[in-house]
Amino acid sequence: MTNTRVPNGSVASIPLAPTGSGTRAPAGSLAELLALAADYRAAVELRQRREEEERMSRERTDAESSARFHIQRYFPETLAVVLPQSAWRGYARGSESPLAPCAVAHLGEGLWLHHTRNKPFGSAQLLTLLVPCACGNYRHVALPDQFTLSEELGAVAANRGTCPGTCTTSAAMAFGGDW
Repeated sequence: MTNTRVPNGSVASIPLAPTGSGTRAPAGSLAELLALAADYRAAVELRQRREEEERMSRERTDAESSARFHIQRYFPETLAVVLPQSAWRGYARGSESPLAPCAVAHLGEGLWLHHTRNKPFGSAQLLTLLVPCACGNYRHVALPDQFTLSEELGAVAANRGTCPGTCTTSAAMAFGGDW
């Protein structure tokens, strides 16, 4: 036991417990420290989870907005006419999208659009048409403009049921999911 002056000016007896260095600290201080450390760690982990959830939500929303903008700007007479604004579903970088935030839209009959933006809004955007193949995989076709889209949709209609041999496993299939 040791006598210690407490904040109100009185003296209190505090039991001592041995520490690893041979000095004695008030009993219960290690338990209190462990509890404080655990509370701090839990608060930090909670904050990190919230920040990650906010980042992912922001990336999903940005990916959807970027895809809608791209369609309105570069495909005003085709995709912008038939594709509702709500058709896009965004995916955040990380576990949802392995490389960069992206957005996808289902066109029907197994056709998908995949939009990726690797740089700040408005630059380095790539729109890809994912075309189902008779072999069970997908062909990935870059769509720089409406003319390419019209050519590819014509080829899809003309070649149903045949495999051109240029297909690959789609990103959705490769990462164990279906957009």
